[in-house]
Amino acid sequence: MTQHEVSFLQDELEHLNRIVWSGLRPAIAQGNRILSAVCGAVEECQHKIREIIAAEQPA
Repeated sequence: MTQHEVSFLQDELEHLNRIVWSGLRPAIAQGNRILSAVCGAVEECQHKIREIIAAEQPA
């Protein structure tokens, strides 16, 4: 992976974090149930990323 790719990934993860929190703050303040759905999506994403990383690890 090149430094450019690493920088791109870091920027995109930071951008995703901003997107999530910009949507969650108002939802939390209003007591919206969106929090559950977002937590589920984050857990799915974490699981998928762990699978990708595990598949690349030497046996």
